[in-house]
Amino acid sequence: MIAQNVNEYFGPNIKVPGNPDLVRLQILIYDDPSPQGHKILKVEFNHTNISLKPADVWGFRGQGSFQIRPKKYKIKWTTQRDDFAWPRSITHEQEVVVASRDLWLQITLEGDSISIN
Repeated sequence: MIAQNVNEYFGPNIKVPGNPDLVRLQILIYDDPSPQGHKILKVEFNHTNISLKPADVWGFRGQGSFQIRPKKYKIKWTTQRDDFAWPRSITHEQEVVVASRDLWLQITLEGDSISIN
């Protein structure tokens, strides 16, 4: 039997060197793995486009890393559905709140869903 601690934290445990007011933010971008799932066409964080590459075997499209000040930010992404559903492309928007107590945030986009850790 193997014991595993699922609540273990592997992120940074100190503030950004040189500027303790900044918070690290990482955005991971994946296409939806299901055959009729949403494919990501465009991602924009705080009016900055994140470049995407063709999806690999796991649907990974790219990532963006930022060092930002605590406040509210917007992330927008556009997805494309299959050829038979209308509308074919949908723009999603989510507000991200970065608190001053945060050391690191990770946002994962997978098709039309988002998770913020």
